[in-house]
Amino acid sequence: MTTSPAPLVTVEAAFIQQALGCLAITDLVGNRVDPGLSQEIEPVDKPRLLVTRISGPRHQSLTGPTNLGEGRMQFDCIAPTYHQAKSLAQAVRREFDGYRGTMNGVFVQQCLLDDERDFNDASPGTDSRRAFITQLDFMFMNSEEYGNGETA
Repeated sequence: MTTSPAPLVTVEAAFIQQALGCLAITDLVGNRVDPGLSQEIEPVDKPRLLVTRISGPRHQSLTGPTNLGEGRMQFDCIAPTYHQAKSLAQAVRREFDGYRGTMNGVFVQQCLLDDERDFNDASPGTDSRRAFITQLDFMFMNSEEYGNGETA
């Protein structure tokens, strides 16, 4: 009987699981931590967190791919009030800025806050706000494995 390889864990999934394992974050959002900007921002009645990989180049050597990846991970802290968005951003910053270690099977060599910005999402053609948003961008480096569990 052939065993199938362990499922490949993406760095995006590792960051999402790390956020879901942080009490300071889940106290604010519960389980509302989702990948990407796959959904339009609608009127928000509770805070939520969206996690998007913005970039992700892989390092190469003269002999081919290495096992090093890097990239930019963006966290959208979305909430009905400015204070809630900023509180969530603070919890995310405390969890990820300076992080080094293993997240759900992915070794993160470094994770550093690179940029932070605030804005609100207003309904088109009106002054009514649907949400307050604080975006945090983290630069990270990670070691990657190929699907068979081996590194380059």
